[in-house]
Amino acid sequence: MKPDRSSPAETLFDDFSLNGQSTPGFAPDASSGVAPARVDSAALFQGQDVVHIVHQGAVYQLRTTRQGKLILTK
Repeated sequence: MKPDRSSPAETLFDDFSLNGQSTPGFAPDASSGVAPARVDSAALFQGQDVVHIVHQGAVYQLRTTRQGKLILTK
């Protein structure tokens, strides 16, 4: 069942097209008008359970749980 999209706030998260591809649930940022980057986790993990991400010189560990959830630690 589709949610009622009667209010303007609810329509903000309608499907959004980015480079010709539909990205359900992604809407442009209100300040920049650009949709956030979207990366498929399978492409990010490439069959592994852990990925190291370097952000502002610090290394973070992103891992998947047995339940399929993501955990980010420093």
